[in-house]
Amino acid sequence: MANPFEAYCENPSAPKESQEKTDKRRREEALAAQQGAIKKNLSDGNTAMAKRVLEAQKRVRKHMFD
Repeated sequence: MANPFEAYCENPSAPKESQEKTDKRRREEALAAQQGAIKKNLSDGNTAMAKRVLEAQKRVRKHMFD
């Protein structure tokens, strides 16, 4: 993931990302990181907790991106 400041320094005339797009991108990155951790927990045998978290995330994602 490129640092926005570094990207600006390389090309200051490039169009800037809107705050809404930045927030959405950050939420999606956070969800992807959480999914990776949950899948690791599933593979480690911590299935009951991971399944509950996955179900909760599905409910949250349904409301957050709709």
